[in-house]
Amino acid sequence: LVETVVKAAPLVLTGLAVAVAFRARFWNIGAEGQLLAGAMAAAFVGAREGLPAWSLVPAMILAGALAGAATAALPAALRVRLKVDEVVATLMLNFIIFYAMMALLDGPWKDPLSGYPDSPDIRMEAEFPALVSGTRLHLGVLLAGLAAIGIWLLITRTTVGFRIRAVGANPRAAAHGGIAVGRVMLLAAAISGALAG
Repeated sequence: LVETVVKAAPLVLTGLAVAVAFRARFWNIGAEGQLLAGAMAAAFVGAREGLPAWSLVPAMILAGALAGAATAALPAALRVRLKVDEVVATLMLNFIIFYAMMALLDGPWKDPLSGYPDSPDIRMEAEFPALVSGTRLHLGVLLAGLAAIGIWLLITRTTVGFRIRAVGANPRAAAHGGIAVGRVMLLAAAISGALAG
C-alpha cells in the first residue's frame, strides 16, 4: 500500500496539472514533458554543493515547478499569440524535452567513471524526508494530497478559479464579460506546468 501511494504521488500531480489546463480549455497533452523538465531542474539544484542543506528541498520543488511552468507556458503563448494548436505543440514539446534530457545524460551528466548515462546524484539532504520511518512514504505524498485540496479550493472558491472556469466554458462570453482570455489561459497553463514539474 505504501509503495502504491508513493508511485501515485507524481501521477496525482500530473493529473491535477492536466485538470487545471482542461478547465481553461487548454489541451495540455505535454504533462509528461513538463514532469521531465521539472525533474531535470530539481536534479540540477539537488546536486549543488554550494546551497545550504535546509534550502535544498524547497529549492528543488521551486526549480521543478518553474521549469514545468515555463515548459507549459511556451505552447500557451503560441496559442494565444499565433493560434498554434496546443495539442500538437505540447505533444511535440514532450519529445524536445525528452531529447534534451537524453543529451544531458549522454553528455555533461554522464558518469565519467562508468560511462553510464546517469544524472548526478542529489545530496542526501535534498532527499524528501520520510513521513513514516522504515518506509518510503515521503514528503512528496503529502504534497500531492495538499496540492489536490489546494487546486480544488483554487478552482471552486477563488476569482482566479472562476476566471479559469469561465474561459473554459465559453471564451467569447468570458471576453465579453471583461475577462482577459489570453492571460487566463497563460496562467492556467503555467499552474498546470508547475504542478507537473
